[in-house]
Amino acid sequence: MIKDFRKGEIKMKKRIFCVLLMIVLMMSMLVGLTACGDDDDDDEESSSRRSKVSRQERDEEILDVAKDVYAEADKIVKENSAKLDEIEIKSFNSVFTPFESDSLSASNVKELISKIVSSNSANSDRVILVEFDGKEYEENEIASLRNKVQNNTKYAISFEYSKNGIIEKVIIKEAKVSGIGMADDEVLKRAQDASDKTKEALARESLSIALSSIQVEFINDFALDQTLSLKTYITEKKLNDELMKQGFYLCSKDDREEAKYSSKAISSKVYITGDDDIKIYEATLDIQSTSVKLSDFEKVK
Repeated sequence: MIKDFRKGEIKMKKRIFCVLLMIVLMMSMLVGLTACGDDDDDDEESSSRRSKVSRQERDEEILDVAKDVYAEADKIVKENSAKLDEIEIKSFNSVFTPFESDSLSASNVKELISKIVSSNSANSDRVILVEFDGKEYEENEIASLRNKVQNNTKYAISFEYSKNGIIEKVIIKEAKVSGIGMADDEVLKRAQDASDKTKEALARESLSIALSSIQVEFINDFALDQTLSLKTYITEKKLNDELMKQGFYLCSKDDREEAKYSSKAISSKVYITGDDDIKIYEATLDIQSTSVKLSDFEKVK
């Protein structure tokens, strides 16, 4: 799903380029038309001077519009890129952080090792190393550590992070504390809670990206028709189409079935869910004539 977000970011950048290219073409056409008008007035010096001044003013106005369009679209891309980086890191770490403990059971330690092996296989650019009882093991040695885990023994689990906040090493030591450690069902509950929070964050960012993508498209069309308004531009169909690119879709408040969307404008409250999620989320939107913001987002079911 993160890869889908990145595709959306690339798509927005392409749209920015198209907007700027369109503005440059418009400017070239206006300059050409003005030049033609100048040829007819060559005999009148005062008219020529006025024409040049008018042309310069138009050029400056067009350039100002181009700068504003680029600044707005570039801001949208940068904001979403920063959010995606944060969500991507949290999503990656959330697979392992529920196992952090001063006293973890042997069965859970083996499960943690299995998750590390699977992650390393799927993410060659984010290999996690393991330190087990004071000795560091390389990637190809980690799977064998399951055989070193002793049943009826408790282990302390901690992590080392990269400067970007990504887990890069898991430290496993035999616990030196006495008493009963974390119960297996508590570990599972923590893992489920972490998963739910990650899914909610992904749903929220998916909606933000969908709205940003539509807003960039709006800026493109608004350059041609300044009577347009986002209040009527963002339709149910537009929003649903963008959400589906991220693995989510519009639904009703009480039903995960995909809602029957139309070309009517969206309301200030929408409900979304995901292909890989069983939750329904309510989003409150602040829709203005030329901007839209996600003002509130929460799980309702």
